[in-house]
Amino acid sequence: MSTNVHAVINAAADEADTLLDGVVKPADARPILKDWLADNHPDLSQSDRDAVITEVIALLDEEDFFTVGSGAIDDDEPADTGEPDE
Repeated sequence: MSTNVHAVINAAADEADTLLDGVVKPADARPILKDWLADNHPDLSQSDRDAVITEVIALLDEEDFFTVGSGAIDDDEPADTGEPDE
């Protein structure tokens, strides 16, 4: 994989919070990433685009990106313990 492809993978992963906001399944991320690549990196070959998509999804999966999006409690939000507010 070329250095340029690695740079594109890093750029897509860095933008994932915004780019994939609300996406909870890797399969749903694929078409969004495909469109992003077409808009931002039209010079990449189809095989390089496929590699970028595969690698970005793998990176995000390792970081539990999709798990957090699917309803897991976010560390920034207080957990609802069922106790009344005082």
